[in-house]
Amino acid sequence: MTIPAGKMNKRIRIERRYQTQDAMGQPSESWLTLYTRKASIKNTSGGTSKSATGMVATHTDEISIRYDLETKKVQTTDRVYVISTGEYYDIEQIENVMQTDRVLNLQCKHRSRGLA
Repeated sequence: MTIPAGKMNKRIRIERRYQTQDAMGQPSESWLTLYTRKASIKNTSGGTSKSATGMVATHTDEISIRYDLETKKVQTTDRVYVISTGEYYDIEQIENVMQTDRVLNLQCKHRSRGLA
């Protein structure tokens, strides 16, 4: 299976959390960009739920990227940032489609805050 070039219409960054220390020696957390790729994003489900900070809209998207030496190292602790929209996604599951080393499908959860 391959992804037609026309469907790869979003630019994303895969980011990894890392910890350092600030000038006072306190732990500081940041996100490091691992790489930028073109991707296809398809909504697979959605809904809302309550949280301590109010209502949260959640939806699950399938983000497909081409498999290569860098993308094969993606982990569920990484996150996806969609450059054009400024949205962040938590990676929940990673699938090497049909084990062909051509396409990675990332099952991701997007969360937006502030619903009434």
